[in-house]
Amino acid sequence: IKIKINKSRYKPFELIETQLLLLYISLTASSIERMRQSFIFTIYLFTSILLSSIVVGSTTRKYIFDVSQIKASPDGFERDILTVNGQFPGPTIEAETGDRIQVLVRNHLDVETSIHFHGMFQRGTPWVDGVAGQTQCPIPSGGWFLYDFEVPGQWGTFWWHSHYMVQYGEGLSGALIIRNKYLEPYRFEVNAEYNVLLTDWYHNNSLTLLSYYLSPASNGNEPIPQNGLINGHNSFNCSKAPAGSKCTPNAPKSVFAFKPGHKYRLRLINTSTFSAFVFSIDNHNLTIVEADGTDLQPVTVDRLAINVAQRYSVIVEANQPVASYWMRAELETSCYPVEAPDLEKVITAEIRYDGAPNPSDFSRSVSKFTDIENEECIDLSIDMLEPYWAKDAPGPVGSQVYLNITFQNDSHGVNRGFLNNVTYVPVYTKPTLFNVWSGERDYAPNQYLLEIDENQVVEIIHGHEFFVLGLGSGVYDPSNTTITNSLRFKNPLRRDTSTIPPMGWTVIRFVADNPGIWAFHCHIDWHMEAGLAMQFVELPRQIERLNIPQHVLHDCPKEAFTRGDNKFGSSTEGLTIGAPVHSNDSTYTDHHSDMSHNDTDHFHH
Repeated sequence: IKIKINKSRYKPFELIETQLLLLYISLTASSIERMRQSFIFTIYLFTSILLSSIVVGSTTRKYIFDVSQIKASPDGFERDILTVNGQFPGPTIEAETGDRIQVLVRNHLDVETSIHFHGMFQRGTPWVDGVAGQTQCPIPSGGWFLYDFEVPGQWGTFWWHSHYMVQYGEGLSGALIIRNKYLEPYRFEVNAEYNVLLTDWYHNNSLTLLSYYLSPASNGNEPIPQNGLINGHNSFNCSKAPAGSKCTPNAPKSVFAFKPGHKYRLRLINTSTFSAFVFSIDNHNLTIVEADGTDLQPVTVDRLAINVAQRYSVIVEANQPVASYWMRAELETSCYPVEAPDLEKVITAEIRYDGAPNPSDFSRSVSKFTDIENEECIDLSIDMLEPYWAKDAPGPVGSQVYLNITFQNDSHGVNRGFLNNVTYVPVYTKPTLFNVWSGERDYAPNQYLLEIDENQVVEIIHGHEFFVLGLGSGVYDPSNTTITNSLRFKNPLRRDTSTIPPMGWTVIRFVADNPGIWAFHCHIDWHMEAGLAMQFVELPRQIERLNIPQHVLHDCPKEAFTRGDNKFGSSTEGLTIGAPVHSNDSTYTDHHSDMSHNDTDHFHH
């Protein structure tokens, strides 16, 4: 076997240190409900913490995503949901490190949409990050968009989801799995693997819930789900369903087949809009080996907390007597702003050993947990999780920026989220990326941006894939040696989604070497829609030199860009802005590849 290492693209086991940021986030609250909550922050300003990438010839993985609305009953309660190719959860995207991924999204909804690939660095392709209003105009009804990117130096458990309004809570999400046959340390220690997608589930339309949440009547209390699902399934007590609704009792649960003596990798993904979970399997231990795409030294637990948008891989050995066992995911209702007495906290699926009794003989009773409360809804201790591929936190660090998170009423009495007293409002017709790329930089109000220029070293309190140096309660005081001495610089945890403790702080550090516009926001979707978001404009002069493909601009109105030269005019020449494209349209050719639109034989549906 001939192995080629592309040294021109990757520096094995080295950080590309061009810019360095340490982010701090301090958290305050305006109500007792806010004080009880944690905030799940994620940032797509990903740094290149790249191990050696061994290239043996990459493959182009092509997918067609037909986005539509259907009626479905995931837990027995019928409602309209959003799907890709009629599937819920959506199809899994699978690739190997170094592959090229092409996802052709065709929007059959009556409203706009977009797709974000959570955890992908998008180095050199920031225009396909999928954040509507920041990196693209949303895909119009009847329209299309080609997401085309490579995945060098990355592997692990990721996910994709809509990044427009609150659509992913309606079902528009799925797993994204990147494997590495050479550097993934546990690949050959397991016999098989399963994706396990956990989500809270609402029986009311998310836009209706959002409208109420963003009104004075809600008092800032987030909508509470009616149920939770494991891989899109669970049952619901139909006696609690509103009159006139359609509900089928005893809906099927997900089933995972185990062979005695085999080991299984479970890739856990929390795709919730709001809720954290505590995950466990009766009578079985869980060995954690990955968090958010970072391989870990193995650590064995009997349960683990997983917050919104986070991922963990656990290895489970089928070493118990042949039987069926409950997989459990407990909704962390202590994090809710109000009591939810009618909610079944424990969501279950079945682990069924080969040779186990018929399901009818399997006890359906479920006892509530008594000893795993995660009252503060915080992450697993960062001291527990040690990256397998050691890398110390980069340094030194220069200037510091503090980001203060608050919730307060606006002039209309609506409780909104603020970062440093700015509440974010997206501008869907003029994404920030194109604004910077054109050289205009005429940002609209409520566009909180932090520009990171070349040769600038910045420290900020939270929020790329980042090194988590520490977290705590109270106010972060850099002069407090007890706090600063507690920070971990030797091989700290690296991840892309971190939970800030209620009334607390988180300190992270990352290398800013990836030109683009990267969203930094709370991944509790209600909070993001309330304005708890900002943008990093990373290396703007390099952004202006990006070669953005023509088709990326076709959903944006030309009049939104007023630069004197023809940068945008030439980029959209020959395209009808926002024009729908049909599956039999043989005239479409993507300007970033040699793929024609009707070349669907090479795509996965």
